[in-house]
Amino acid sequence: MTDPIPSNADSVLTRLNVNNPILRIFSEYGTPQEVKNFALSVLAPYFRDQGMLNTLALPVLVTEAVNVARLQSTPAHDAILRRILDIYRKASAVDSAASRAAVVYWEASMGMGQDDYISLWNLDFDSSTLPLLDFRFDVFRKIGSLIEAVIQPYLRELLCQLNICENRRLSVDYTAALKLGKVVNWIKKTPSLEELVCPEPWRVSLHHWRNMAHHKKTRVEGNEIVGVFGLSPNEKEIRLSKTALAQVLSCINARLSILKGARALYCADSHVAQKEPAQCPPSRPEVALFLLHSAMASQGFQLVSVNQGDRQVRAVIRDCSLNTDSLRAAHASQFVYMLWRYHRCDTVELALMDSAAKGCARFRAHEQDLLQVEDGSIPFEELANRVEIDQFE
Repeated sequence: MTDPIPSNADSVLTRLNVNNPILRIFSEYGTPQEVKNFALSVLAPYFRDQGMLNTLALPVLVTEAVNVARLQSTPAHDAILRRILDIYRKASAVDSAASRAAVVYWEASMGMGQDDYISLWNLDFDSSTLPLLDFRFDVFRKIGSLIEAVIQPYLRELLCQLNICENRRLSVDYTAALKLGKVVNWIKKTPSLEELVCPEPWRVSLHHWRNMAHHKKTRVEGNEIVGVFGLSPNEKEIRLSKTALAQVLSCINARLSILKGARALYCADSHVAQKEPAQCPPSRPEVALFLLHSAMASQGFQLVSVNQGDRQVRAVIRDCSLNTDSLRAAHASQFVYMLWRYHRCDTVELALMDSAAKGCARFRAHEQDLLQVEDGSIPFEELANRVEIDQFE
């Protein structure tokens, strides 16, 4: 088995399925076509290639549409998203090869950051009821890890794109070696990007938030949380209430959404090829589970459970759309290949339920057929003829 199913798969899926915004879109809009129309309406202003948008809107860009719709609710966030997208496009116009090389270079670091994000997610809990000392410790732990491991590669890639735009002949390796403070300060000087790395109303740069967390430069005084940042003898203090510190964490999470969203839209609109998961295998099984869940959710299917036996993987999915078209069952059958790509085994079995959780069908595929699809011996469409189907009344 290439990627073992994590031992905590049930609890991970339970959390992923609670109030999932992607699945909720399918429940609210009813049919895949209406969901596609939603994605098209949200993303059209951000795409130059409307044909590509129409092709990718369902299923590839549904997740991005939900993310962008959320960012649009805060005009400042939407403005930064558009500005970053413009920078990627300008860099591509100046030197397409260098721009794309920077995107490829930072993929591995972003993948490692995803691992850390999963750890943060696994350890996440509502700490708002904790005593102030413990609350301070928990929130700064999250802030420090988010900036250092998850956001930092996106900032460095953005700086690479800025360097190309300004014809600064600086290598990607040079940018990778810079201290985070220099990366942030360089971006900060760029028109319309100061708010990205030095968010209002606190006016404290991201590397200072990271340093306060990592260097333990925080304390509690009365009902306030005090952070110390900068270098001696020019250190400064910021005083925050419990509510304000929670808002800082939310603001930093929004920066991650902006950076990821702009990059994803650029890659889709500019035909920048992204590596398939199988080409860039996850380093931990939870990542594969997240990717599987996301891929299915973007097509309106909820991954309810997945488990493995002796050289066999079984999964249960639920159709969250209200579409009763028989084509949805055919659509669901394709997931046997996706499941096998993540979890190599002799047999893949997939059970489908409708939106009311009533069993509809069971699909079964064997590795010899799946291997032929993978190596191109047979077209993907032929797999539908080889999948064994048990249709329920």
